[in-house]
Amino acid sequence: MILAFFVIGIYGGFIQGGIGFLLIMALTLVGYDLVRTNALKVLVVLIFTPFALLIFIVNGQVDYLKGVVLASGNASGAWLASRVVVEKGHKFIRWIVMIAVVVFAVKLFFE
Repeated sequence: MILAFFVIGIYGGFIQGGIGFLLIMALTLVGYDLVRTNALKVLVVLIFTPFALLIFIVNGQVDYLKGVVLASGNASGAWLASRVVVEKGHKFIRWIVMIAVVVFAVKLFFE
């Protein structure tokens, strides 16, 4: 698992897109429930995202308006999701994640 997390870290530092799904997969395989998995995933992403953002800022590749809008939506969704998780628990979240995966898989299949 150490090697898997190392490879996920390299991918996260290099590409970053989709890192959350890889972390969720690895952390659930280790034995964390979805609530703890998501909390740890968010912490890990929070640690390395500022470094990636700094590189993009230095190279003039940041659209600040879109970034603020995205960050606002992300913060609102995180606040709402954390309240739902505390109220409903990890079994509810597991169903939501499974439904989302199936919906997106069906969408991709028919495109």
